Amino acid sequence: MDWQTNKVRPYKSYFRTATTDAIQGPFAAQYVYNDSKKRKVFVIDDKKTYGAGLAATFTEEFKKLGGQVVGTEHINPDTKDFSAVATKVKNSGADVVYYGGEYPQAGPLSKQIKSAGAKIPLVGGDGIYSADFIKLAGASGTGDLATSVGAPVEELPSAKEFVANYKEAGYKEAYEAYGGYSYDSAWAIIEAVKKVVEDNDGKLPPTPVPRSPRPCRTSPSTE
Repeated sequence: MDWQTNKVRPYKSYFRTATTDAIQGPFAAQYVYNDSKKRKVFVIDDKKTYGAGLAATFTEEFKKLGGQVVGTEHINPDTKDFSAVATKVKNSGADVVYYGGEYPQAGPLSKQIKSAGAKIPLVGGDGIYSADFIKLAGASGTGDLATSVGAPVEELPSAKEFVANYKEAGYKEAYEAYGGYSYDSAWAIIEAVKKVVEDNDGKLPPTPVPRSPRPCRTSPSTE
C-alpha cells in the first residue's frame, strides 16, 4: 500500500496518536523554503528507517518547491566525529542542513558544522526535539529548528492533568515529544480491555490457543 498518498485504514483495529513522516518531512521543507527562504540544502541522515525516511520525504518536497540539494551524506550513529561531513557541508555552499535522525547525533553534528565554518541552521524532525539537543549543540545551536508531530503538550488544555500527574510522580526523564501520545495510547488500550470485560460479564475472555501446524511428511521419490 502507498502509505504516503492512500489514506485508507489498513486494519480496523489500528490507530495512530501521531501523524506520519509523510506529513512531517514535507512540512519542514515548506517551512524552510517558503518561510526561511532557504534555497540550498545539504541533507544528512543516520541510515536508520526513521531518519532516512524523514530525509527522503523532506528532499522530495524541497525539490518540488524549487529548492536545490547541494549535497547528501549518511553518518554512522555510533561515531562522535562528524568533522568530515562538516567540511563537506561548508564546501557545498548550502544555506541550511536537514538532518534525518535523533538528538544524540544531531547535537554534536550541529556543533561541528558550525565549528567547521558553516554558520547555517540545522533543521530536523521530532527525533531531535529534545532539551538534550540544546545541551549537546551548545550556544552555536541557536537558530537550529526541530519540527514536531503536534502542538506542545504544555499548551493543550486537555493535557493539564497528564502534565500535573507526571510532575507529581517525580520521573527523572522528561516526557519529551511523545510522552503525551504514549499516555493516550496506553489509555486507549486500557479502555478497550475494560469494554471487552464489561461485554463478557466482567471477565476476560479466554485467550485462543494457536493450533500447531500439522507435521509434514515426505515420501521417497519413485522417479
